[in-house]
Amino acid sequence: MPARDRDPLVHSAMPRVLIVDREPGRRVALCRMVRGMGYDVHVAADGAGALLDLHRQPGRAHLIFVDPESSRMRVEELADSARRLDPSVHVVVLLAAEPPHDRPALPVLLTPVSFGPLYDLLVKRLGPPAPSPRAPASDGSRLREPEPSG
Repeated sequence: MPARDRDPLVHSAMPRVLIVDREPGRRVALCRMVRGMGYDVHVAADGAGALLDLHRQPGRAHLIFVDPESSRMRVEELADSARRLDPSVHVVVLLAAEPPHDRPALPVLLTPVSFGPLYDLLVKRLGPPAPSPRAPASDGSRLREPEPSG
């Protein structure tokens, strides 16, 4: 195991993103992009798993991406429960298309997720990531998105 994965001080300095998504390909792609940008990432199988993670490590998750089909509870319930544990946590809904009528009260990230909108959302909500060997280079070069699987 790399030293940074064992050192709680390293983890505490990095904004942490929790991903709740039942779709393995989307979950893996999102994890790789978020991690590649320099943020810490954790995954949960469903909303109950996400809340268990938040209970076990209070204050560690700074942003939660939720696929509504994966949460096994209404996204709003998950968001309310998460905010009771940590009022500063951000919750973002993963959707395949814009909602047809009323936009949900929570921010939405459209899937498949693209690097630019994801990076903009993370920097806006969490601030710039901690320096990391996997973060985009400061010389202006861009991190490539993973090839779609399938």
